[in-house]
Amino acid sequence: LIGDVDQRRPCNIVCTQPRRLSATAVAGRVAAERGEKVGQGVGYSIRLENKRCAETRLLFCTT
Repeated sequence: LIGDVDQRRPCNIVCTQPRRLSATAVAGRVAAERGEKVGQGVGYSIRLENKRCAETRLLFCTT
């Protein structure tokens, strides 16, 4: 991660959550703290529902 940041390369991070509610809630909280909408830089992917785009770098998903 540090090498990618130093060289200004995009880095994707996937964070797993045990439950659907956890994945959506944490994605919403992190997106709000970053001042953006869910589905932009921060998104989530749970069964039958995705909120992400090509610019999403931090993805919360269920295990």
